[in-house]
Amino acid sequence: MNKQRGFFILMSLTGMAAVFLPWQQFPATGLETSTTTNGFREFGIVTYLAFMAVAIVALTSGKRNMPLEKTMRLMVVSSAMIALTGICITMANQPAIEDNTGLIRRAGIGVWIASGAATAIILAGLLSRNKNILSLKHKPLISQQVNLIDKHRDEPVSNAFNDLEKLMDLKYKGIITEEEYSRLKQRLL
Repeated sequence: MNKQRGFFILMSLTGMAAVFLPWQQFPATGLETSTTTNGFREFGIVTYLAFMAVAIVALTSGKRNMPLEKTMRLMVVSSAMIALTGICITMANQPAIEDNTGLIRRAGIGVWIASGAATAIILAGLLSRNKNILSLKHKPLISQQVNLIDKHRDEPVSNAFNDLEKLMDLKYKGIITEEEYSRLKQRLL
């Protein structure tokens, strides 16, 4: 598996697990014990689903040994942005306890882990580039063109090119068949 995909999957699984960890901690007041709430409610569910979307895209799109293409990378980044937005909305909507010193609400470990995972996915998606995708897709075509140039290095390029262009024109007009075109092209090259 590609390192980029592995990173996206690892961070999305981390974010999905963090949704079930404490997101908010309320300290003990008086005789009560401290309480915590996890993030799997309201917009926290959206966060969970967004992390799940990151994992699904990283696992299912394209070849696993290749990095994600640009459109898939943008889908991963936008899913992570949705997750981060869900975290912010969930934390903003959580109630706070009021005591003599004012409002008390502490973010739990889960919100920090989920926020870190979403931020890491966003940064990795925006900073990664697929430099070799184009050259890998078109490598056979490029090597074929190089071989063609090597064969006709001594000949004037315009003559071979013009003859090939005429053959293609005859084939597209239906004057010669595909087999004749291939045979004449081989003889020309």
